[in-house]
Amino acid sequence: MPKISELTSATTIAGTETIPLVQSSTTKKVTADTLMGYKVFIANLTYNTTINDFQNSVMKDTIGDISFARVSAGKYTIDSSGSQFTNGKTFLIVNQNYNGDGIRDTDINLVFASQQSIQKIRVQTMNFDITTGTATIDDLLTNCTIEIRVYP
Repeated sequence: MPKISELTSATTIAGTETIPLVQSSTTKKVTADTLMGYKVFIANLTYNTTINDFQNSVMKDTIGDISFARVSAGKYTIDSSGSQFTNGKTFLIVNQNYNGDGIRDTDINLVFASQQSIQKIRVQTMNFDITTGTATIDDLLTNCTIEIRVYP
């Protein structure tokens, strides 16, 4: 059997690969996802105003059954039909989307999220102009990356 340093490096890991692990002097198997310690959903989101729906490019999903909906301008919901959003253990990250107008570099895109239940997260987006101090509701949950983590 070759030394670990002699093995070929792994490429992109899906998370379902079996990895040997020694636990209490016994060799057991585990998946990479189990070692990570939490479930995760990562995707690039784009809300398409023409078809009034999200077009997602999912990069990793160990949570499953996640859906997105636009309620109104700047207001969205993220739903888990399997009640995967554990209370107090669900964490949401949304990148600071570039507003793309090429004119105002004084704008900050704000994303507020609130867990409503084990099935629903509510998201509100706003555009904040730091020069004038004004905030406007805007459909900024588009062309952005989102990550949802659910800890055990």
